[in-house]
Amino acid sequence: KKPSSQPFGLVLPDYRVLTIPDNFAEPALSGPLCIEIKPKAGYLPMSPLIEPCHRAKLLQSRFSLLQQLHQKGLVEKGWTKEGRISRRSFYDPLDLFSNERSRMKRALDQLLECPQNNLKIWYRNKLLSDPFGINPRGLGLIFDEVISPGLTTRISLDAGISRASNLIIDLLVTIFQRESILEKLKKLQMLDILDVDGMIHISERLLALCDGSRHEAERHVSEADPRSNGGDNNPSILCDSPFAVPDGGSPELLAFCELIENFREAMHEVQPAILSSSTLDEYFEASKKNVASLGFRDCVFLLSNWLLSLAMCDVSIFITIQQVNIPTPAADDALQGGDDILDSAGRQECEDGHGIVHVSTKNDHKGAFAYSLKFIDCDKKPPSKVWGRKEKEAAFASLQTIL
Repeated sequence: KKPSSQPFGLVLPDYRVLTIPDNFAEPALSGPLCIEIKPKAGYLPMSPLIEPCHRAKLLQSRFSLLQQLHQKGLVEKGWTKEGRISRRSFYDPLDLFSNERSRMKRALDQLLECPQNNLKIWYRNKLLSDPFGINPRGLGLIFDEVISPGLTTRISLDAGISRASNLIIDLLVTIFQRESILEKLKKLQMLDILDVDGMIHISERLLALCDGSRHEAERHVSEADPRSNGGDNNPSILCDSPFAVPDGGSPELLAFCELIENFREAMHEVQPAILSSSTLDEYFEASKKNVASLGFRDCVFLLSNWLLSLAMCDVSIFITIQQVNIPTPAADDALQGGDDILDSAGRQECEDGHGIVHVSTKNDHKGAFAYSLKFIDCDKKPPSKVWGRKEKEAAFASLQTIL
């Protein structure tokens, strides 16, 4: 990958190939299965700075709202040739990040139904997916090579394809729950305490403090230094931030963060209902006043965290899975992971992001699968990303709410 503004490139290994240590497990004859997932933002923003006409954001994930806007032709997706999607995805990142098995399976099922650019699947290094679905012949091949050899009875092709899909979903859910990778990712995503609407207010405040110079504003944000002990003295709402709050936090910044925390507590107290419009308006006006009092370093700190969150909402997780030849434990020695999979109670010693999942389904299929997890597309977002958002965000006003 060669960034256009930098005179160098990055050479990365082919993550579609799973390297299994000799003492770890022996690969089976079936090929490697590779899945790339863009999980997107797995949280609701819960920011008092969300514009009154954009309060649908408080109720639904950003991904779900954007799908509605794409379908209406009010915003465009860059990966589509026409700029407008012909089919809406009902995938909801809130389900995938819930850590509830049934909801996670529902999310992955919706991704398989309509992948768009959020899911890609390879088997034996051959791409099986496109933005509109998964090639059934490819799923049939997975069934023939991975599942069928372990069955004692013959089943139809359609049933085999369904089982292949279910196996992929069950393996992914088990791996995600075991590795806690989504939980860790969500913590970094939630460094966005502003929402895009709030970020616009903060960036405008920083621009004013820089005498209208975008260049100066961007330079200072790009020079923000993430530190390993960044969250030690940070407000609790940003305790997971790698950025250290300037000078222990100005009174204005601490008051701003406290207001946001109070807003979130009030929202949680009334869920699944919602705060009244008048209360939301009061928080909105109070937070805007706080923004007007923030200093230069306060704004840089808040925008640095927002940009890091933005990057974490755009990463991809690359999962490579390979069937291996090792004994599968009996049901009595395994943990029930769902209707179709048994996750092994034991775990072979291996580094984080690698492991073995043992499968024993109610349909008599047994097997073991080695896996590897990698993050890709973790590029730092440039400070220029904060500009020009107001016009794009205006489309959310078309999504009517009662708030």
